[in-house]
Amino acid sequence: PERRGGHHKARFADGLYVASTGWPCVIGTHVGDYLGVPGTGKPFTMRVMDWWRVEDGLLYENWVLLDLPHTFLSVGHDIFAEIRV
Repeated sequence: PERRGGHHKARFADGLYVASTGWPCVIGTHVGDYLGVPGTGKPFTMRVMDWWRVEDGLLYENWVLLDLPHTFLSVGHDIFAEIRV
């Protein structure tokens, strides 16, 4: 409920591409079901990277990369442990 974002620490551009990132970028408390993982009540962090392509001064494309394995580890859930045989 108190999720906060916008903690981007780095912003850079090269030609038609712009990027922004923060470690962590989003913080909050894991209180509800998220991607099938029941709420834990623990604080979470989310690493985010945003990439945009600019054309004629407008943003035309946006790619958002989320480090979900790290986010789940921050609440004590190892998604890779589930798939180990």
